[in-house]
Amino acid sequence: MPDEDGRLTDEDNGLIERWWAQHSKDPVICPVCKTSGWKIAGHLVNIQTYAADVGNTPTHPHIIISCKFCAHSLFFNAVQIGVVAVDMPSDRQPNAA
Repeated sequence: MPDEDGRLTDEDNGLIERWWAQHSKDPVICPVCKTSGWKIAGHLVNIQTYAADVGNTPTHPHIIISCKFCAHSLFFNAVQIGVVAVDMPSDRQPNAA
């Protein structure tokens, strides 16, 4: 589980790498630059739903995998991967943006 600042642990990275290997068809070609080198961003991001009251909207934790050459990024739901628990208490939610 990421720390309070959203930084991914070695355990998180291992889980993401195993998930990526199971769910991707090698090689995964970047749609922008046509290379196949990818890296996991070192932190979790929370994507807010659109709402007028931004301070009270739910967030959806994601991990980012970026192309090493052009920086094109793919976002994956961290709950579905298993990096973040569904019932993570709000005071434990990472502050990453």
